[in-house]
Amino acid sequence: MIQSLTLSIERAIRRFRVRRCEVPFVILFRERSGSTHLCSLLQSHPDVHCRMENFWLRPLPPGHNSPHPTFRFRERDMIRVVGTYASQVQGPTRKQAVQHLHDIFTRRSNKACGFKIKQESQFQCFADVIDELLHMGPELRVIILRRRNLFRKAISHLNMQRIQEKYRGRANLWQQDLTSKGQLLDSKIQVDIRLLVGKMNWLCNEEAGFENDIRQFQKHPDRFLDVEYADLLHQSNATMTRVLEFLEVDPEQSLTSRICKATPIDLPSAIENYEQVKQAARRHGFDHFLVDE
Repeated sequence: MIQSLTLSIERAIRRFRVRRCEVPFVILFRERSGSTHLCSLLQSHPDVHCRMENFWLRPLPPGHNSPHPTFRFRERDMIRVVGTYASQVQGPTRKQAVQHLHDIFTRRSNKACGFKIKQESQFQCFADVIDELLHMGPELRVIILRRRNLFRKAISHLNMQRIQEKYRGRANLWQQDLTSKGQLLDSKIQVDIRLLVGKMNWLCNEEAGFENDIRQFQKHPDRFLDVEYADLLHQSNATMTRVLEFLEVDPEQSLTSRICKATPIDLPSAIENYEQVKQAARRHGFDHFLVDE
């Protein structure tokens, strides 16, 4: 009771003291859904300030015996990382995490300010941030980014390992890589069938959790927008016009992305063992995903 009252008072004080941007927004997504590309496009608009992930996890340093709470995620000891608190081994307090959230929405001249947050781990380990976002109510604009072709998403996950090996742990390819290192990925993808099937099963199981998690943000129908990865890929101009109108900024502004698409659209010509992959998809009931995205 006392804690709840304290939180309410803290929120009231922040609303009184802080000059928030006109249109605060958040992008909810799952990994390999085009979120970095979307953020890069938005960041190129002069009236939009869109940060990448500002709330994430990293492994706890070996041998560290911190008394502060850590989190178990995928069988590893993880620690929360929030913006400028990345160097703190003990992780940020709730107050620091919430303050960083509000810093994103303030101290900017842009009309619309926001960031992206990933459902897989960040919803679970940043419940305090999620709770704060929900308390913003209709003031917050919510963009939900979906990629429905789970087969192509699984291939993208596996291809990401090649990117990380060549580009020192990075999960995406940037336009600068085109000039700095020549050809991006100069060989076809050799897909490990066992890993592919395992990834597909995991993605299918996790989809229901994603829908449950984002449902709590859909209480204000005019304040959330569904964006499909396929539309972002094939109907980029029309899709981004919808997004910019949703954020109440100039929809005619020309946008550019610094991100390159790493996994080719034409999978049969990009995967070395495509026939094996296709047979495995049919054998495990995933063949309905063997279509263009």
